[in-house]
Amino acid sequence: MSDFFEQSIPIFTMLEATLDVNAYVAVPADWVVIVTDIKNSTLAIQEGRYRDVNAVGGSTIAALTNALKPLAAPFVFGGDGATFCVPPTALPQIKKALRGCQELARDGLKLELRVGLVPVSDLTKKVLVCRYARTVNMTQYFFMGGA
Repeated sequence: MSDFFEQSIPIFTMLEATLDVNAYVAVPADWVVIVTDIKNSTLAIQEGRYRDVNAVGGSTIAALTNALKPLAAPFVFGGDGATFCVPPTALPQIKKALRGCQELARDGLKLELRVGLVPVSDLTKKVLVCRYARTVNMTQYFFMGGA
């Protein structure tokens, strides 16, 4: 079942392996790409609000990770947001969790957290992902494909 796609991604323990295009696997077409971003984050950082921006961006990872349990999904952190690939069956709880992040950003920190969702099947290019684990307690994902 595609809900468990993340478990099927090969784990590489040598960083160099992530440079090989053959190390990447395609995200299932029924999955969804979610992108979060703080509007005007550059201005907020110039105003000295780097920690606020980073906290809101990181909160999306915590919220989504918790909403997905017991499933897992690949993601990358961008400082003022993150990009995730998630199974469609988890969208109701993910949307609820991300709405909470938006409310926290707006009400608590006066920042606007934007959230976009795009089905992988709507993209014109493949989304490719690989997994790197330097230690058993730390996994990172790398994306490729131009989507």
